[in-house]
Amino acid sequence: MNHNDFGSGFAWGTAVSAFQTEGYRMERGAGESIWDRFLQEKLITEEIQEPVRTASGSLLHYPKDISLLQDAGFGHYRFSLSWPRIMPSGKFHLNKKGIAWYNVFIDHLLKQGITPWVTLYHWDLPQELQEKGGWASRDIVHRMEEYAYVAARYFGDRVKNWMVLNEPSVFTGAGYLLGIHAPGIKKLDTYLKAAHHALLAQSAGAAVLRSQIQNANIGTALSFTDFEPQGQSRADIQAAERLDALVNRMFLEPTLGMGIPEEARPFMERIEPWISPQDEQRMKFDFDFIGVQVYTRQIVSAAPWIPMVKARIIPPEKRSVPLTAMNWEDYPEALYHAVTRLHRNYYKLPPMVVTENGIALHDERGADGEVHDHRRIEFFSNALQGLKRAMNEGADVRGYFAWSLLDNFEWAEGIKPRFGLVHVDFNTLERTPKKSWHWWREFLR
Repeated sequence: MNHNDFGSGFAWGTAVSAFQTEGYRMERGAGESIWDRFLQEKLITEEIQEPVRTASGSLLHYPKDISLLQDAGFGHYRFSLSWPRIMPSGKFHLNKKGIAWYNVFIDHLLKQGITPWVTLYHWDLPQELQEKGGWASRDIVHRMEEYAYVAARYFGDRVKNWMVLNEPSVFTGAGYLLGIHAPGIKKLDTYLKAAHHALLAQSAGAAVLRSQIQNANIGTALSFTDFEPQGQSRADIQAAERLDALVNRMFLEPTLGMGIPEEARPFMERIEPWISPQDEQRMKFDFDFIGVQVYTRQIVSAAPWIPMVKARIIPPEKRSVPLTAMNWEDYPEALYHAVTRLHRNYYKLPPMVVTENGIALHDERGADGEVHDHRRIEFFSNALQGLKRAMNEGADVRGYFAWSLLDNFEWAEGIKPRFGLVHVDFNTLERTPKKSWHWWREFLR
């Protein structure tokens, strides 16, 4: 199998995010983000102080990164804009230095023959907006519209492929319900408001991009975990369906005009006081593609004692399965299951683009200076075979972006889990292509 098996128009690329790779986040006029504050208050240790500041150093080393992308044969690059680097307070006050850097970066990509795919929001909300409620405030919808307008105005002449949000189920759930991600809040009602406003902002931002950019290809990037029941009892099957509705379908079905998934309504009914009469209509948008992001599966059993969801996840470490550096199950088949389920369940689904898929390992350079990440090669090989099988069964998939080009700052997990095709020494910022990078170069020839 090689790239030709997927068709001549298939988009092959890698993906990164601004916060995880750029570094130097509050320099050159940029503002503070919720992740800068969250890490400073809760997570920074002396060991990761410098990696927090520099991340992968792409703000300075982007020519080398683009050269590595090009040498491997990738023709597309997905990256995010940093909202506080462009609009430090989150409002209509612009940082000209930040805008200038993104213009240089985009021009360099295009000069090297790489097609840019831009994500508007990949989790780094300006801290000033969080102090006014963040995603739990309905004002965030208007702020997203302003931000989308600025991005379209300054970059839309050259960037035609756009994603509005990255994994809204994760940044709302982990940030406002579980408290394990920024801004570190653990309140059900706050999470419900954040989820509702993210749905509204997703469509509102897309509408601005559509109105301002000619020939735009507009999507949004949603995470899809493969939830499977522990047994074949009706209770276990329904428990898996409830989690699927809350995590996977919550941010898809409203955009398709289907409303909140029925299985999620008992959980979401407390949101009704914040819903305006036209909100269900406002959530709808005719996206050109849906970004599908898949990493693993979860095994679910019924748990009547757990309020509302009445389901629990069986931790993978208790199932005697191979684990990644994120303690997720190493299960590349999850991509096939997610894509075929989407294809089977939604007859009005736009074309799909796999905007993230990959595996985190504890990569180290060997005595020969190389990174022998053969397990990552096996993961990609199996995931792509499953994706091709899904396409043979009728799934309309237009592209695949490996996560990630570079080892990066992996949010609350710091620098130990490594997703990259290219090893980054976080002390020197030296780049070393891994064996998986060489595998992709052969695959894309």
